[in-house]
Amino acid sequence: MTTRLVAAYGGSLESAAALSGLAHQLDAELATLTLDLGQGVDLEQVRDQARAAGARRAHVVDARKELADQVLRPALTAGAFDANPRAVAVTRPVIASHLVAVARMEGATVVAHGAVGRDRVRLERLIADLAPDLAIHALADDRADTAPSIDENLWGRTVNLGEPADPWALAPSDTFTRTSEPQSCAAQPAIVEIAIAGGVPVAVNGVSLDIHELVEVVDTIAGDHGVGRFDHATPVSRSLVEAPAAAVLSAAIAELASASFDRDMLDLRDRMAQAYGTLIDEGRWHTPTRAALDAFTAASADRLSGAVRLLLLRGACRVVGRRVGVAVTESVATGA
Repeated sequence: MTTRLVAAYGGSLESAAALSGLAHQLDAELATLTLDLGQGVDLEQVRDQARAAGARRAHVVDARKELADQVLRPALTAGAFDANPRAVAVTRPVIASHLVAVARMEGATVVAHGAVGRDRVRLERLIADLAPDLAIHALADDRADTAPSIDENLWGRTVNLGEPADPWALAPSDTFTRTSEPQSCAAQPAIVEIAIAGGVPVAVNGVSLDIHELVEVVDTIAGDHGVGRFDHATPVSRSLVEAPAAAVLSAAIAELASASFDRDMLDLRDRMAQAYGTLIDEGRWHTPTRAALDAFTAASADRLSGAVRLLLLRGACRVVGRRVGVAVTESVATGA
C-alpha cells in the first residue's frame, strides 16, 4: 500500500528540496498544503513550485477569514494580545487544523512541516491533539532556529534576528516594512474610532466590516503612523514585530474593559488573559483549558460593547474618548 504524505509548504526552494527528499525517503505519494494567511505571496507560483517538487496534488486555501474569526476574535476579546501580539503563534492552530483536514482527505498517514525550534514543538503538539495517529516529520534542521527569519501574516510581521542577537543595538532602518518610521510620519494625527460589540471589533470610523477586513484597514492606518512596533528580546534571541492592528484593537478593548468592569473583575480578566496568551504560545489551543477560558470570556463579553476613539501620532497610540454601551458610531475623519 502506497504511503501518502501531506506537507505544509510555504514556497521556499529549500523547502521544495526537502519535500522532494522526504517523499523519496519514505517512498511516499506527496500532496502539499499552502495557506494564504495574509503573507502576500503568489499562491499560483507556490502551487507550481510544489508540483515541480513532485507533489501529485497541491492544495491552496485562503485561510485569512478563518484566522481572524476562529483565533483572533476570541483571543482579542480575552485580552490575550494586550502586551504581546503573538503574531507567529496565532497561525499555528489554523495550520494544524488544515494540515490534519487535508491529510484525512488524502488518506495520508504522514504529515510534514517546516517549523523549527520551539515553533516545531508547539505545532506538533497542536497536530497531535487533533490527530494522534498521524506521523509527523520536520523538513528543517532545528539548527535553523538560530538563523535570521521573517514570518508575515494578516496579524503581523515578525523578523527574528537570529542568534546571537544584541538587545542593545538599534534595528536596521530597513527591518520594518509594515510601519512607517515614527519620526518621519506626518505631524497630523489620525483619529480612529473602533466600535465594539460583545468584545469584538465590528466597525472602524463608522464602517461595519468583517473582522479580517477590519484588521486590514486598521493595520494600514496605524502602520502609516508608525504604530505597532514591538521588540522582544530573550537571553539568546531577539524578534522585531510589526502588528499595527493588534496595538490599536487591543488598546480599544482594554479601555472598554477598564470602563465597564470593577477592580475585582479587571484583576480576574488580567489573569485569564495571561493564561490565554500562554495557551496560544505553547500550542494548547485544542484543549479543555481553552474551552474553559472561552466560557469565562463569553460570560463577561456582553458588557464589552461601546466605542473607543484613539489618536495615532508618530508611533504612539493614545485613547482620547470612550463610550460604553453603544456599539456603532458615526464616522470620523481618519487623518490618514
